[in-house]
Amino acid sequence: MGKRPRSLPTPIAPGQPADPPPPHARQPSKPGYQAMLYVTSLTAEQADPADLLAYVRQHWGIEVLHWVRDVTLGEDASRVRTGNTPRVMATLRNVVVSLLRIHDTTNIAAALRYNARTNRRILKLLDLLPA
Repeated sequence: MGKRPRSLPTPIAPGQPADPPPPHARQPSKPGYQAMLYVTSLTAEQADPADLLAYVRQHWGIEVLHWVRDVTLGEDASRVRTGNTPRVMATLRNVVVSLLRIHDTTNIAAALRYNARTNRRILKLLDLLPA
């Protein structure tokens, strides 16, 4: 077999920035500070900073549930569209997430995979089977 041709690095002119390293080769960034701006129609008398923080946290708590339902449970990919079935499926998804969170599950996807292997695990979660 013959030799393979090698590609040589392109020379960089002085003052020209080099290409950044690929993502897997980059050094982890140092933790920093990130400011988020929110717009509200509430006056300072209607809501103090603690109230605004509570509103924002409540909103993101709802968004986390939507993200779990959409990404982990595939709600957006569901082809169920007629009758009461979409509402029933959404309720079942909420029950699944709530049941796992009641049992201190932090990773819903991993818990779904773990519990899918044996029906007895699900029955234990529902307290329908002796421990």
